[in-house]
Amino acid sequence: MKRDVVKTVKARSQKWIALCLLLVATITVVMMSTDAAYHSAFSFSGEIKTAAFDLAANGTGTASQNFDELRMEPNKDYTRTIKIDTSKCDVDRMDVFVTLNVQTTGTVPFGFMITMDGEAAGNGTAITLADAQKSVNNMVLGFRWNLGDGEDAQTYKDFSFSYTVTVEGRQKQ
Repeated sequence: MKRDVVKTVKARSQKWIALCLLLVATITVVMMSTDAAYHSAFSFSGEIKTAAFDLAANGTGTASQNFDELRMEPNKDYTRTIKIDTSKCDVDRMDVFVTLNVQTTGTVPFGFMITMDGEAAGNGTAITLADAQKSVNNMVLGFRWNLGDGEDAQTYKDFSFSYTVTVEGRQKQ
């Protein structure tokens, strides 16, 4: 009888172990299925390049350019045109800043004047071309020396001037 009791206890223990293993297996399968149902993955790829910022003045992107020398006569107008081309700039918004610097030597004639786009200009004059993206703008520099009646041009024989025009493009935020 003792033997029957031991067999019965062993059989019940084995059933409980089998039942527990079955329960653990069921829970594991359910958990794995649930995890799979809430897990998703996505992958994206792309290429990023810098936008072209090809600011050109007078047909070239060269940083420094020289105009031919001018020999001014009294009471005559002289002009220089600077073509500012932003048509190859890929940026959405940009401003262009044009700054004039003038250096003089000798006695400056009373009637000497410089203009930028028809407006009086001098050393440090700056003009902003707002929202100048994808466009071509012509900036006209004018020079004139008005000699007054009875004034002697020889008085100004030592006068000379040089000028620098800086063109700067700046992307807006």
